[in-house]
Amino acid sequence: MPKDDTRPPPRLRDQALALWLLSLGLLGMLRFAMRAVRDGTGGADAVAWAYLVGGALVALCGAKAWRRRPPPG
Repeated sequence: MPKDDTRPPPRLRDQALALWLLSLGLLGMLRFAMRAVRDGTGGADAVAWAYLVGGALVALCGAKAWRRRPPPG
């Protein structure tokens, strides 16, 4: 009898944390852009820059976690 396996592919399952970190980093950078152009002047305040720096650091951690694990097999 065949085994019914409904789990996601191994690469996606093993890299869930990396994908989560990458998406959070991208959301932080998007938040920077939204806050920087909110008033129409194009100037970014300190909080907007904190979103950009934090988002970039989280995205870099996600990219490092993605590349660090060897593909299963």
